[in-house]
Amino acid sequence: MKEILRLLIKLSQSGAIKVSVSYTPNDVNVSGSSDDKNLTYSIYYNDQKQIEAKDYTRYTGEVVLQDLDKNGIDEVVIRTFSGGAHCCTNHIIYTWDNSQFIKTETGYLDGNGGGFEDINGDGTLEFLTYDNSFLYKFSSYAGSFPPSLIYDFEKGKLNDVTRNHPKILRETLQKMYEAIQEREKDDYEVNGVLAGYVAQKILLEEYEEGWKLMLARYDKNSDWGLEIYDEQGNVTNKYPDFPTALKAFLIQQNYLQENGEVQSNSLIKLREGNYWIGPMGMGLTIKDGQYQYYDEEGESSWKPVSQLDYVKDGVIFDGEHYWCLSSLAQPSGDGIAVCKASGWVLQ
Repeated sequence: MKEILRLLIKLSQSGAIKVSVSYTPNDVNVSGSSDDKNLTYSIYYNDQKQIEAKDYTRYTGEVVLQDLDKNGIDEVVIRTFSGGAHCCTNHIIYTWDNSQFIKTETGYLDGNGGGFEDINGDGTLEFLTYDNSFLYKFSSYAGSFPPSLIYDFEKGKLNDVTRNHPKILRETLQKMYEAIQEREKDDYEVNGVLAGYVAQKILLEEYEEGWKLMLARYDKNSDWGLEIYDEQGNVTNKYPDFPTALKAFLIQQNYLQENGEVQSNSLIKLREGNYWIGPMGMGLTIKDGQYQYYDEEGESSWKPVSQLDYVKDGVIFDGEHYWCLSSLAQPSGDGIAVCKASGWVLQ
């Protein structure tokens, strides 16, 4: 007999901000129930409804009112969980700006996705997480130790301030070093930790020291992460060793410049503007360290550009598509211009 699902309702208020939430737990025994949007919320300002939306969360989730930017007005922070091994949590943030709520998201991140903490005692909250691109790259999930990512929240946007917090970076670096020692002792996937260690040293502007340690201690017998793939996911080649593969990956993820040199202050800044895939009616805008998608039906929420991969000047990759800056020169001739890793290509 099918179990009747319970309906949970919650109302929270802080000053002018009020949020009403209803949640229906999914019956995991019912086919297709995990696809339903079972979380509904309405957000009010001075008792006037401004936002009504639905989302999906599995097993766990949270809705809190919290002043992230110390301006005296609470943000609405909604945490949802997709379910699945090592996956995935999204934080949806609504902040009041003069006459409307601005929405931004962390995007789906590993595990609990990170969290907000006041790490320097100034009363504002930073979002602490780590670079998910390092997971599984040179080892299993358990063997990986990704470098830190730290964002502050200001005017409705998450801004990468990782390098502004060397004390936090160094604390994590020490844990990485201890993990390297343990992995060597157990003869277990040390390269996954060394990759994160080198990236963490770059964030601390100590790249050469980190690279030297990696060269002395990496597992020369491991071939994890050495294969090279094309745009269709086919293996086309193989790096000769882990250091070569790691350097290419650090360049791809913008920890190093294309010539292999260290970024002086921060990760490569992606050029602001509108990016297109091709003649598909879809676009992507980069502005002030954030990006959003848009089409004829509207715009998505803003997300940090650290979730995008820099390919070359004017070309980015979002995990599914290559996007070319609209002002990037297009080839002349017959055919339709579409964006590839090399730029605009006629098809």
